[in-house]
Amino acid sequence: MVCLCVCAQITYHPILTVLFVSLAVCLVSTLVIVPLLRFYMTPIYGLYLLVIYVSFLVVAILVETHII
Repeated sequence: MVCLCVCAQITYHPILTVLFVSLAVCLVSTLVIVPLLRFYMTPIYGLYLLVIYVSFLVVAILVETHII
C-alpha cells in the first residue's frame, strides 16, 4: 500500500489579499443589496458588479507587475 501524501506549503503573496478583499466586498455587498432590491436585479446593480470586477482586474494586474 503506497501513500502519496503531498504537503503543499501556502506562501503569502500580495495577490491573495487582493483576491480576498475583492471577493469579500462582492459577496457582502451582494448580501446587503439584493434583499434591499427585493431580489430584483436591476441594470444598475449589474453595472456595479462590472465595476467591481474591472477594478479587481486592474488592481490584480498592478500587483502582479509590482507597480503597487
